[in-house]
Amino acid sequence: QRLGLEQRSAEEEYSDSWDQFFNRAKMLDQNGIDIKEDCSRMCDIMMTRDSKMRQMVKRNFKPEDYFAVRDHMVGTGMIGGKACGMLLARAIIRNKEPDICEVLEPHDSFYIGSDLYYTYIVDNNLWDTRIKQRTEEGYFALAGDFADKLMNGIFSTAMREQFVRIIEYYGQDPYIIRSSSILEDGFGSAFAGKYESVFCVNRGSLEERINEFEHAIKIVYASSMSLSALDYRKRRGLDKRDEQMALLVQRVSGSYYGSNYMPCAAGVGYSYSPYKVMKDTDPKAGMLRLVMGLGTSAVDRTEGSYPRIVNLDMPEKSSYSSSADKHKFSQGKAEVISMTDRRLQRLPIITMMPHIPPYLDRILLEHDFDAERFLRESGRMQAVKFISCKGLVENHALMEEMRKMLRCIQDEYQYPVDVEFTINLSESGEYLINLLQ
Repeated sequence: QRLGLEQRSAEEEYSDSWDQFFNRAKMLDQNGIDIKEDCSRMCDIMMTRDSKMRQMVKRNFKPEDYFAVRDHMVGTGMIGGKACGMLLARAIIRNKEPDICEVLEPHDSFYIGSDLYYTYIVDNNLWDTRIKQRTEEGYFALAGDFADKLMNGIFSTAMREQFVRIIEYYGQDPYIIRSSSILEDGFGSAFAGKYESVFCVNRGSLEERINEFEHAIKIVYASSMSLSALDYRKRRGLDKRDEQMALLVQRVSGSYYGSNYMPCAAGVGYSYSPYKVMKDTDPKAGMLRLVMGLGTSAVDRTEGSYPRIVNLDMPEKSSYSSSADKHKFSQGKAEVISMTDRRLQRLPIITMMPHIPPYLDRILLEHDFDAERFLRESGRMQAVKFISCKGLVENHALMEEMRKMLRCIQDEYQYPVDVEFTINLSESGEYLINLLQ
């Protein structure tokens, strides 16, 4: 308990010194004084420990970018690899493809600093367990016990007050809490799928919403002890490296369709296509895995459900010629946040169709003419539709902007990259792309 109090006092003092430094830098900048050295320090203490990432952040960030991060940050320490990568990608696009910024959805993310992970461990008397787990003997053997204790810890009153600030900012819009560890999304160690991301519906009383927020954080913290994450770190020689878990909190991009919430479409974009599915396509042009609804279906393999594969040099080209084949290898279900059940659900399109407006129906869905003809010959007049995102891939401006976006990020990284994104469309034909990570 004494250690916890000492840690709290030291943390408050350190936090105060952070705020003093940032406030001083902001004041100097507002008075037209060059703060290049201060910006370099802000990058080093807050953004990333990866030397290559630091170079890119310092090249692309403006002073106001650092101040915006601090203003939306809880605690101190690093914001983690995932948050840093998202912000860096947005800065690269702003600097190199400013026209795309007009269709890039503004983000209003929050960052829970990596130091709060240690504070949580100390406050719950888990430091000894953590030290023992980091030994060769305890690395795998004590991971489950440590994860259980992380799930059963209690957040301090000071932390809870900060969490309430985030919850109240988002109102009753759903949000997602993503892992953003210090080692995550660095060069050669993406940790793809190793740590948890948790959707929160953000409904109910304030106490229920706080409990949901805290439970989501605990799930992400505990996922650092998953077998797959531990094995991944060990195989890459990272098991002795300090792995503090920062968190990225993002509003879920989308709209309500009946009692379900989702973006119109989402997916994963690759600056270099990892596989060639069709002849005559250029892997250097990039590729999308595109789905209707939340992008989890584009990331995870789901039995009987397939994302739309889009080669960005020939977006409309498909491997399948008949309506029957297109239907067979289409996205079977769309993932949404059900506000009624307060959880993620995968819903068949026939369930969702009554709530999909006609303009979105034309963009995201396609007729299975073969099946309709068969039914017609049987005396049944019935529309048969499936998810194809046909209207999106036929939107030449949108597809070209996706290609340019991926290309400019790759050019800065000098390395192939992949991004997660959402696309939302209005009835007038306007669209917004949201770069998530």
